[in-house]
Amino acid sequence: MTTTKTLERAAWVCRQVEQLLETYFMNVDNTYNKLQTLGEYIDDTEDYIQFDLDTKRNKFIEVCSAPQLMGLSGSHGHTGVCQVAI
Repeated sequence: MTTTKTLERAAWVCRQVEQLLETYFMNVDNTYNKLQTLGEYIDDTEDYIQFDLDTKRNKFIEVCSAPQLMGLSGSHGHTGVCQVAI
């Protein structure tokens, strides 16, 4: 092989390697973006669940406080269901 053909072959191999690496980089970048989106979705879901739990807890406290506010605590008909540590 002549020097020119050797250089042409090396340049061709170099281009092929660059294309292969670019394809791998694009796949890795795409996967990274999907993982970021999934992480954001998980965070949003955790926030939603926490909000929902807070709402239910507040409603529970409200229901448990109503008999006490109306003077029904103790032996006046309060069942003790709401005497749970929150």
